[in-house]
Amino acid sequence: MEEPAVPESLQTIAFLSALGGVVLILMALVALVIRQLRGRILGAIRAFFKKLLFNGLIRMNSLQFIKWSIFLALNVDFARGRGHLGGFLLAKVVLVSIYVLSAPLVTMIFLLRNYDHLDTPEYRAKYRNMYGQIGWRRGRAAVLYYPLFLFRRFCMVAITGIFSGNEGVQLQFLALSTTAYVLAYGALRPHWSRAQRRYEMLNETLFMVMTYSAMCFTGFVRAKEAQFQMGYVEVGAVILLILANLSHLAYVMATKFGDKKEN
Repeated sequence: MEEPAVPESLQTIAFLSALGGVVLILMALVALVIRQLRGRILGAIRAFFKKLLFNGLIRMNSLQFIKWSIFLALNVDFARGRGHLGGFLLAKVVLVSIYVLSAPLVTMIFLLRNYDHLDTPEYRAKYRNMYGQIGWRRGRAAVLYYPLFLFRRFCMVAITGIFSGNEGVQLQFLALSTTAYVLAYGALRPHWSRAQRRYEMLNETLFMVMTYSAMCFTGFVRAKEAQFQMGYVEVGAVILLILANLSHLAYVMATKFGDKKEN
């Protein structure tokens, strides 16, 4: 006689029971490992959050600030044409506006109020990304580089947004803001490294050349031949700017690699 087949429901129960047993064993092993490495795991988590919540957020703010400034300018320009912004987009624009306008002011107040504590290990561990390469001992004005860095990028986006459709005025104000920044940077000389100061000045000089060259493609210059010739200047300035930035990046990476190798 044939043996009766095991019901499918019993097979399912047996499989789930075996799977549950395996899961319990794995959970016990994980709990044992966590118990053995509890101190190291908690230390790594604390270090991660400490780095993320302070210097990590500062670095993220530096990278994302220009993005949110552009977002704000695009939506303001969109609202001009459409007449209104509604719902979630309006709330987002309001929040981004508060962030973009307050970030430079908040960082400036923070750095000036805590100027006497900037050299302490606690502040360096948390906030060094705001002033790590700054020769802040030259005076309180030197620590204003980071807020000025943020404000300048907001101004560049604001100029293009406010004077949308009038390229000549845009370029004039961009040239004016670049000139003002170069004068302020030259007066403050915030970076302690001479190479970094030269790199900053080279960047701004090339950007100024590009801005003045771009003016030649507006109504300021009517002669087509002159515009054509200035195109070479514009292309040359762009190429030099790219090479300067790539060279600086390679230099920074090589310096960091050398420092790690020595340590």
